[in-house]
Amino acid sequence: MLKANPLLPEYVPTHRLLYRLVLLCVYLCIFAALAVAPFNRADWLLENALTLSLMIVHLPTWCGFCFSLMSNALLFLFMTLHAIGAHYTYSNVPFDSWWTGMIRRSLNEALNLSRNHYDRPVRLCYGLLLVIPFEKSYSGALVWKSRKVMLPRGPPF
Repeated sequence: MLKANPLLPEYVPTHRLLYRLVLLCVYLCIFAALAVAPFNRADWLLENALTLSLMIVHLPTWCGFCFSLMSNALLFLFMTLHAIGAHYTYSNVPFDSWWTGMIRRSLNEALNLSRNHYDRPVRLCYGLLLVIPFEKSYSGALVWKSRKVMLPRGPPF
């Protein structure tokens, strides 16, 4: 059994904080690598404005909001897919060349695609990846532990 870190409040499990810290560090490395020479800097800034602002708002409340480990992993995947899409401006993501490199056959030719369809499956993944974190936050499973206040059970409608 892991012991709690004495420097942190007792409601923050050390293993959960460490897991979140590792995901944050990995994401920041990915983000920094993709921030170098994006396809279009203005589009990159616009596409990352909302995610960066949400991250800035979320970081100070890190010890208060306790998402599950799976929710943190899904949010990490969401942010990573978004960082890749923002770097290439979604319509220019070279997924077909990546696919050809792995499988040795073009996906565009196999499916008779005339354009880059990276944005469609990724936006579907956005919805699928965010369902569990949003459901947890709306169902009352997300607890603001520093003030011992539970969010309302379910949406107000």
